[in-house]
Amino acid sequence: MQRLEFDEHTVALLDTDGDGRVRAPELVVVVVWLKRVLRAPSGLAPGNDRVPRAALEDGNAEGRAPLQTARRMLAMLGQHDQTVLTVDDAVQATALWARAAPNGDGVVPPGALPDEETRQAALDGLRTAGGAADRSGEQGVDDARRRTFFGADFAHAAWLAAARDRAAVVLPLGPATATAVDTVAAIEAKLED
Repeated sequence: MQRLEFDEHTVALLDTDGDGRVRAPELVVVVVWLKRVLRAPSGLAPGNDRVPRAALEDGNAEGRAPLQTARRMLAMLGQHDQTVLTVDDAVQATALWARAAPNGDGVVPPGALPDEETRQAALDGLRTAGGAADRSGEQGVDDARRRTFFGADFAHAAWLAAARDRAAVVLPLGPATATAVDTVAAIEAKLED
């Protein structure tokens, strides 16, 4: 996208479907949202990459969220007293946020966990259920994979309990059942060749 009045970071945010074009419906969504989170649209001046912090609405929940984010962003940058926000501030804070733990993306890398036992559980989950990319670029566990891992873990525990409780049915050959299953699987593979 060339010859635009927006920097490339802003354009990437506006291009919500990632097709390399900013279309009117994408702009309309942004304008409607800005009307809800800004006290007055005059906070956005053409050609200006700054928004006064005071221009952010604090009278509704939707406006308070960006205001709280702006405060946290400026604190991360060590600029607590800064009264304006810039696109560059947002880009720098986003890079810092990506490395922070937690960073709000819903994915938790094992290294961000507080103790070895929890980290090991996360590593087991990654090996078993796969991982999702964290904002930092590391692989981590998200809610769907956590549910998959613990669901499989509980199912396995239930299977082991059933094997103990009904050993004669589940393990008809006793401890030799596992070897017998492996042997049958090997024979089946040879028969299919």
